[in-house]
Amino acid sequence: MIICTQKKYNLIGKSTLDKIWIRHFADSAKIFPFVLKYHSTLQQKPKICDVGSGAGFPGIIISVLFQEYKIKNNLSLIDSNEKKCLFLRSVRDKLGLNFEIINQRAEKLNVKYQIIMSRALAPLKSLFPILKNINDKNT
Repeated sequence: MIICTQKKYNLIGKSTLDKIWIRHFADSAKIFPFVLKYHSTLQQKPKICDVGSGAGFPGIIISVLFQEYKIKNNLSLIDSNEKKCLFLRSVRDKLGLNFEIINQRAEKLNVKYQIIMSRALAPLKSLFPILKNINDKNT
């Protein structure tokens, strides 16, 4: 689906199309053990988000893995680009996944998440100020 809609939505870098499985899918899946470990240490299911989700990396991959392992979760994919949110919606609906899509800039949100994921949105130095309104002491 990504390759078919790449031109319309500009989802991933053109130079990474031929390495999509390793560069995007596998890279996103690598964090699942860490998310799962933290997820299992909490009394109630944590609020999880993927900021700047774009093509759904890592959010969609994490959602697929949660579904595969039958783990209930509370996942939100956040992106300010409406076109990319439309893409995320179509993937969610086609795959029967369970996540919320928030079409907004993270800086404007005031919801607290215990797990925040982001991939290629900004360098860490710039990313942390973007996340200041959505994290708490347990994030």
